[in-house]
Amino acid sequence: MAISDTEASARALGLSLRERAELSRAPKLKPEKQFWNLPAKLDRARAIADEEGRAAWGAARAQGVSRPHNNALDAQRHARWSERMAREIDPVTSFLVGTGHELAEMFQPRAEALMDFRNNAEGRRAAREGRPIDPTRLQATPTPYRPKMTHGF
Repeated sequence: MAISDTEASARALGLSLRERAELSRAPKLKPEKQFWNLPAKLDRARAIADEEGRAAWGAARAQGVSRPHNNALDAQRHARWSERMAREIDPVTSFLVGTGHELAEMFQPRAEALMDFRNNAEGRRAAREGRPIDPTRLQATPTPYRPKMTHGF
């Protein structure tokens, strides 16, 4: 009779029959919720990005917009992606994957990256607070960064 990995681990740890039974009834975490399972976390993050991207393109077609980029649809896509990652995986993965995504696109204008960082943060904040994304907190167009010139006098 074959035994499961959990049963083998329980035997190796010297657990009693009662402890083994409790261990076998313990709720099983989804792979992306297991803190150590980085490949599953990244796979799920990619799947969520694909789903939100398809939804944004569908909304763009429905609204007659050429593409969901640097507009309200893009802002909503970034926020929803971050919110779903924070809820379905964990907030740390949401932050790291969102930041990595923006840093990987190193040739995009800085104003676009800052806008995306802000929208990602709103998505994570909504997930943390258990509320829907607030569209008034989203940035729909990039704002160019212009440092103030001072003389130092």
